[in-house]
Amino acid sequence: MTKLLTGLFKERLKSMMQIDRVTVKHWEKAVWVASWMHDWGKANDHFQTMIRNPSFRQGVRHETISLIMAKEVETWLEPIWDNLSPWSKCAALYSISGHHLKFPDPYAEVRTGTEVALLFEHPDFRHLLQFGCDFFQLPAFPQTEDKVYNLFARGNPNPSQIYQKHLLILQNL
Repeated sequence: MTKLLTGLFKERLKSMMQIDRVTVKHWEKAVWVASWMHDWGKANDHFQTMIRNPSFRQGVRHETISLIMAKEVETWLEPIWDNLSPWSKCAALYSISGHHLKFPDPYAEVRTGTEVALLFEHPDFRHLLQFGCDFFQLPAFPQTEDKVYNLFARGNPNPSQIYQKHLLILQNL
């Protein structure tokens, strides 16, 4: 799908936006990175529970978790951004964190749980990471452990505030 999308639009971008080949290449790489990373956040215990029990309300949406996971491994991801315009990184990360356009979250008040576990060691997630290592010529993924995040913000579970906090992190990358 990514190959189709970038193939269809890169020539149109060049002509409509009157941008050079280098800028189109930066856009193309941002699209590939966003395609690879956008569902990383499904590797969390809440999302996995929701898949098995549709009435379960996850404590935080997977798009936000994808962004948090990217932040957790930002040093490992640095080679992806080499030789790209700063906007490329922002475009990819904003795409990852907002690809379902569910903010403000209509279910913020009924989300459950006080913590969420990021499943860095899940075999399916490790397979996805290996794909990225091969495709983007990244070094081997560092040894990690699953990580638990507390969902309390100022004493109340509020995933929207967590999302806003991580958008601020994005702005400082």
